[in-house]
Amino acid sequence: MQWITARGGRESGQMLVLFVLALGVLMGFVAMSIDVGLILHERRSAQNAADAAALAGARDLPQSASAAVLAAQQWAVQNGFSSEDGATITVNTPYQGNPGAVEVIIEEETPFLFARALGLDSVNVHARAVAIRDNSGADGIALLVLNPWGGVSFDKTGSGDLIINGGGAVMVNDAWQWAIERAGVGDVITSGGFFHYYEGGWYSDGSGEFVPEPSPVSYQLPDPLEDLEPPDPYAVTSPDSGGSAANPRTKTLNGGNHTLHPGTYWGGIEIRSSANATFEPGIYVLAGGGLKLTGSGGITGNGVFFYNSFDPENQNANADGRCDEINLRGSASFSLTAPTDGPYEDILFWQDEACTNPMKHEGNSDLTSGVIYLPGARLDLSASGNIGTVQIITDTVDISGSSDLIIDFENFLDLPAPGGVKLTE
Repeated sequence: MQWITARGGRESGQMLVLFVLALGVLMGFVAMSIDVGLILHERRSAQNAADAAALAGARDLPQSASAAVLAAQQWAVQNGFSSEDGATITVNTPYQGNPGAVEVIIEEETPFLFARALGLDSVNVHARAVAIRDNSGADGIALLVLNPWGGVSFDKTGSGDLIINGGGAVMVNDAWQWAIERAGVGDVITSGGFFHYYEGGWYSDGSGEFVPEPSPVSYQLPDPLEDLEPPDPYAVTSPDSGGSAANPRTKTLNGGNHTLHPGTYWGGIEIRSSANATFEPGIYVLAGGGLKLTGSGGITGNGVFFYNSFDPENQNANADGRCDEINLRGSASFSLTAPTDGPYEDILFWQDEACTNPMKHEGNSDLTSGVIYLPGARLDLSASGNIGTVQIITDTVDISGSSDLIIDFENFLDLPAPGGVKLTE
């Protein structure tokens, strides 16, 4: 019995030793599992930070590589990775020769908690992301709203949709938090896939939608025509002008068919009732009085450019001298196309920046082709149908109506869209 007891004691001691060894190994695995879990968590955090930093940097490309680098670094810091805490943040742009791409690399030494017992102090956590500005959906800016600050700059109401065809995008420069508003059941649909605004915000009420939703960019688009010289009102007075520089008077047509020739119209043009007017190709300066189309007649003109301004001599003297609106409304029809060459190539309407009267343009499946340029005024779009093949640059825009309004975009000014950003690596 003593021999058996001694043998049993030796076996128990061996089992205890094995248990202790196994427990040590098990605890080592648990410790390593905790360390590995912490490292994986840190790795995910670094990758999320790199992704966010790359996307933030790409928003400033290709306009400013320095701004892109700064934005990427700031976003990395906001997500918990900074040089002060031992992280290394590397931002490369252009990336592989692409000025619209940015690479962000985040590296950090992450200490072990339990693996130090095995002689392992830390591991290098590495994360990398590449983002680009993606313009693949947009052919250019169909509607540029210039107003930098001042309330609602893009206002869409009514039950009709606004549909922009031809790969056209929208850009709103306004930085106010409610710069873009949409109310009612009508949608805003941009085929270019982008609706951008500068650092402001947008508001949508009712069952309608923005397709796609507006998204911010970090810079405003400059006015591409701000350096263009306006026509000289004294160059040529049209033989059909209703008045003269000394005595402005609106050219008024009440009926019948008429042919109008280019030059300055001292007091503007008004086409009423059933009158029809054909505009010969050329430059039409509306020196006070504006251009109004009312009634049931119509106007046509190929290769025409209209500049709406004040009468430089009589702007404060009488109604004919003051800058008035461009009003293309009513049941009349119109077919107008811009010049295809010359200093005002592709520009159909230009209103003096100092002239703040809204331009009113109804869409009734009429034809306008060219650039509509209103640097200091609002454009009112309403009714239904196609307003034409246009590119619009305006201070603000107001869109209303109960039927769909369609813009067929053409990139006359080669105005590129800011585009969206996306991760590629």
